[in-house]
Amino acid sequence: GLYPRVPYVARWEADKCTHCGICSKRCHFRAFERDAGTRKVAFYPEKCWGCGICECTCPRGAIRLIRHEDAV
Repeated sequence: GLYPRVPYVARWEADKCTHCGICSKRCHFRAFERDAGTRKVAFYPEKCWGCGICECTCPRGAIRLIRHEDAV
């Protein structure tokens, strides 16, 4: 299936993140990945399609969607 790009991108607040890894399990685009060795989450904004699944999933509120032009 195809997934449309939207004018949003996730903004990850690392200081709020507990590295639970839920976002990495839910992200279909691999924008959030959990390192198997360190068990830490990393965010790759260039892979983000702005779907919002991660924002709805994060139990700590460490992820929110922002408009692309505000992402800089």
